[in-house]
Amino acid sequence: MITPHRSVFFLGAAVIPAVFWFGSASNSMELREDAFTRLANAGQVVAQNQLKVSNSNQLQSEWNELKPLASQELENLDDDLNPVLLQKRVLAVGRSIGFDVRSIKQLNDTSKQTPEWRIEAESTWENLVSFIDQLERGKYRVRFNDVELKMPSDHYSDGGVKLSANFTIPNIGNSSMEDQG
Repeated sequence: MITPHRSVFFLGAAVIPAVFWFGSASNSMELREDAFTRLANAGQVVAQNQLKVSNSNQLQSEWNELKPLASQELENLDDDLNPVLLQKRVLAVGRSIGFDVRSIKQLNDTSKQTPEWRIEAESTWENLVSFIDQLERGKYRVRFNDVELKMPSDHYSDGGVKLSANFTIPNIGNSSMEDQG
């Protein structure tokens, strides 16, 4: 005969494992649903990653196209803004035509819109004309003001000329940039 204690024992022996099994089964069901969700989202993640790779390749190709132009513009900017390089360029123009540049001094700060320099030099009249012509019509479009000429110079047999002048380099915008704006 089954006593109430035995029936509770058998009932407990059947119910307790069933509760554990059901609890683990429901936990397994949640894990299964999470796995399916992650699997479904994996396709989206792969597509997003492929898009990122594609965008990266596109940006790299655009940078490869832009890099030479950017490097050239940076070199030009450096040449235009650096007063030491500017002085070297003016000296190089003078040397190339035989014009003896004695000194180039910066008169004001290069951060101003039109920095100003003072030049003192001497040579023959023909070299003076060529020097001024190359600077005014060349890359920098130098504008001379307060020009003093002393003739004749003692260093040249044909008389020569001494030049003392202030010059500025006007800010000339990039014409392609102005056309776009």
